Parts: sequence; structure tokens; C-alpha cells
Amino acid sequence: MKRNLPSLVGLIPAAGKGTRLGAMPLSKEILPIAVNQKNGVPKVQVVADCLLQHFAAAGIDQVYWVIGRGKWDIPNYFSHAAKIASAYVVIENSPNTPTTLSAAVPFIADRCVALGFPDILFDAPDAFNQIYRELGKRKADVVLGLFPAALPQSQDVVEVDDKGIVQRIFVKPKRTKLTHTWGIAVWTPTFSAFLSEWVVRHARSRKSPSKEMYVSDAVLAAMKQGLRVCAVNVSEQPFFDIGLPENLQRTWRGD
Repeated sequence: MKRNLPSLVGLIPAAGKGTRLGAMPLSKEILPIAVNQKNGVPKVQVVADCLLQHFAAAGIDQVYWVIGRGKWDIPNYFSHAAKIASAYVVIENSPNTPTTLSAAVPFIADRCVALGFPDILFDAPDAFNQIYRELGKRKADVVLGLFPAALPQSQDVVEVDDKGIVQRIFVKPKRTKLTHTWGIAVWTPTFSAFLSEWVVRHARSRKSPSKEMYVSDAVLAAMKQGLRVCAVNVSEQPFFDIGLPENLQRTWRGD
């Protein structure tokens, strides 16, 4: 039987410095990528607009950004450009994305979370609604939204059984026959609590201090603790990572 779930709140990690793009005059999340016309008036589209539009399409009306100290241009811009109520959690020198996300847990602990990355473009209008429905239907703790992997060796590829239950996730494998990566996710308060505790435990551990920690690592750890993780294909097209210089250039050219 389908369970009742808390409503969705959006979560956006934006604490990174965008080093893959080199020196920039502004945060990568608000880099202009297009100029559209609305009622005859030019409207600049920035990178994060894509994610915010997908949130809005899912009926999400509140978003928490976790930003790095100094990235004040993001709230300055979206204070007048965003149609979704936005709150900002400021973190300094975050070592990885799970740590960034965990900084928001005290504010969203009783809500279901829709995770999206502000430098990823994708065309799947019902994606968040789709995986949120599966969260309730499958009684899962996490549901991943899958996309075809354009670059499997540099992405987190996912192995799923015939019931849609995630078996394994491989972070940037050297070789793989798997064809899909995850690009968005929704999860319950159970996973938020797990993530917060896991980040603290990992920070205290001295094992592999130089190894970068990914969101997929937290999901895998949750699976080992018995949390139920499922996955759903949400698009027939790969997502587009604007954090890569060549992709940003292609976007500006209109490729």
C-alpha cells in the first residue's frame, strides 16, 4: 500500500569553487547560457535556471541552497530572479558534496528532499514527480533518477535489478558495461538523518583521508545499513554537465 510522505523541498549544493572552469568573474551557477524572449522582453537564462524550472514543475515551492562563503552573487541574483522561495545555508571550505548537503539537514530534517545539481542541464519535465511517486510506491528511502551515461568512466554508473532496486553504484569506473548514471534523487527524512551521521563518522575516521567522498558513497553506505534504494529511468537523453569547459562552450555556441 502506498504510504503518505512529507512534502518535497529542493536541495542544491553550490559550495564548490568551479575549478574545472578556471578563473571566472562570477559563480558558475549563474553563468548566462542563453537569452530568451518573454513577451517581447529579453530574458537571460543562467545555468541553475534549468534545475529551478524542474523543481517548479514538480510543485516544489521552497529550495535550500548550500553555498560557499563568498558566493554572495547567487542570493543576490536569485533574490529578484527566482520564482521559488529560496533559503541559503553558508558553509566554509566544504571538502565534498556530502558534507555540503549535510549542512542543510537541520533545516529539512522532517521533509522529503529533492536533490538536484545546479550545473546540470536535462530535459525531463516530470522527472522529480516521477521519482517522488516511486519513493512512496516502493516504500524506498532513496530513489535515484537515471540518465544514459554519456561518459561512463567519469560518472557514477548504477546497477539495478529487474525490480528497480539498486544493487551497486560504481564511482567513475575505469571499465564498465553499465549504461546509466544518476543525476537527480529524492529521499526521506530517514536518509537525511543517516547522511548527517555518516558525514560526522567519516570526518572522524582516519581511513583514506585523501580519498574524495561522493554522494554515491553515502548512498552505498546507507544500502549496507539496510536502507532501501531504488532507481528509475527519467530520460532517454544524457544530462549535460556545464561544469565541463567544453560543454559550456557548446552551450554558448548553441550546439
